[in-house]
Amino acid sequence: MIGKPFASSQLAIASIATGTILRRITVTGTPNSLSATPDGKTIFISSDASIWSAPTAGGEPRKIRTGNGVAGVGPLGKYLLVQVYEHPKIRLIKFPLDGSTEREIPLNGPYRLAPYTPIGSGNISMDGLLLAPLASSDSFFVSPGVVNLATGHMMRIPVDPNFDYGFMARSSGGQITAVAAGLKSTLWRFQPIAAEGVPTGR
Repeated sequence: MIGKPFASSQLAIASIATGTILRRITVTGTPNSLSATPDGKTIFISSDASIWSAPTAGGEPRKIRTGNGVAGVGPLGKYLLVQVYEHPKIRLIKFPLDGSTEREIPLNGPYRLAPYTPIGSGNISMDGLLLAPLASSDSFFVSPGVVNLATGHMMRIPVDPNFDYGFMARSSGGQITAVAAGLKSTLWRFQPIAAEGVPTGR
């Protein structure tokens, strides 16, 4: 994204080699997740509760469906994984790029997908596992987790529970990187102080 933080509706395609901006893309709303086809010719953008398709060579973005997040095109480049917020439920939809019928992945297990963290590029492994933050009724914190896209089974990754994890990505070597937000608090005790000339009541 380029422009003011949390207020921009523009994306830029830049050259890593030269650091120059090659193209600007304007979409409705503020983009929150991106993905691309393996050949780099098309990017997919989650913005304004919709999924948009935009050719990298030029042309206007085209809305393809509703959605709040879009993950890396499937391992073989045949489908998108779309995240849809429908309070209190979050759904995962397999959206084929060949025009065939989309399919919802039936999520199961004692966990649920954490809200307000859109899935994105780098979340899907070659063996069809999705990295995603998971919430549960037995913890105040959001844990890193794995969703099997074939079965819908969700599993937590054991870590220090006193952090909220989100925005995860997997490297080619299998290492997982995540943003972790800790919680630190202090307890204060306040006592009344009498104003000048005014007795303190008890």
